[in-house]
Amino acid sequence: MIEATHQIQLLTSLADADLETTVNVAMVQGGNAINVIPEHATIKADVRAYAAEEFDRVEKGLLRIAADTIVPDVHVEASLTRNFPAWPRVATTDALVARAQRLYAELGRTLTTVAVGSSADVAFAAQIGTPSIDGLGSLGDGAHGANDSADLSSIVPRSYLLARLLMDIGRDPPVRETR
Repeated sequence: MIEATHQIQLLTSLADADLETTVNVAMVQGGNAINVIPEHATIKADVRAYAAEEFDRVEKGLLRIAADTIVPDVHVEASLTRNFPAWPRVATTDALVARAQRLYAELGRTLTTVAVGSSADVAFAAQIGTPSIDGLGSLGDGAHGANDSADLSSIVPRSYLLARLLMDIGRDPPVRETR
């Protein structure tokens, strides 16, 4: 686990705040008893980026880090699985968000946004230039955790937003970003 700790420290250093690339260790597994040195450990991290080149940079760094062990005779295997493509920031998506915010305001509500690169299936649509928004479902807390919950009072307003947005887009489709 000493080597795993070393690898984690180096791995998290691959994040780049200026480019908004995040590298967050999400899982660490190893050992099965407190009085036994583990034979192996597994580390899994979530990487998010707004540019495909950032995934390339992180992957190269990951391979370099795997070769930089501090515990003798330890072998580290590393790979980057690209679950979702980079989700670039584009003006057409910003326009779609502004449209959704305007429609939600019809109910006296405010639609707030949180930008995260490459976090969901919608990044595939964004990758080919389609204006894309994620997270139009019900509001809640504790996403993907033991305390995951939905705010039932948000279901009707969010359904209204989705229906109004689809009607508005049907009347005046957004321009697709060309790539």
